[in-house]
Amino acid sequence: MNEQNLPSRQAGFTLIEIMIALVIVGILVSIAVPAYTNQQVKARRSDCMATMLAFAQAMEKYYAVNFSYTGAAKDDKDTGEPDSSLFPAQCPTSGSAYYTLTIESADATSFQLQAEPVSGTSQDGDGVIEIASTGRRGWDHNGDKDTTDTDEGDWEI
Repeated sequence: MNEQNLPSRQAGFTLIEIMIALVIVGILVSIAVPAYTNQQVKARRSDCMATMLAFAQAMEKYYAVNFSYTGAAKDDKDTGEPDSSLFPAQCPTSGSAYYTLTIESADATSFQLQAEPVSGTSQDGDGVIEIASTGRRGWDHNGDKDTTDTDEGDWEI
């Protein structure tokens, strides 16, 4: 038999094979992207919790010098944004802000610190994070800005 009479096979993929591969990749991406985004939110929350501990430590240093927690906020106020010489007003402390840090209350013997997610970031709606001079920690799971609800008196991620 003459080789010129044999049908030639072209190498490559058919359109159906390419479409099946694209569908599989699409399914994998639709699963992986939300999981990755969720892990980023958890990591940023965890980072802010560590920053809140450092903020509380800075408040204790302030108390050791001033014998009171009052006046630790910006412009010598008791509440609001922390004075820049005390602690940065955002979390993370440098780069893009995902949380705004504030002194919610302060008197001669106690304080309450809060980190609120910045609107328009991936942390938006993640709930406030709080820590008090008593050591009480809270994370607002349901977003009502109140960490005294059931199961919100901890920092479990």
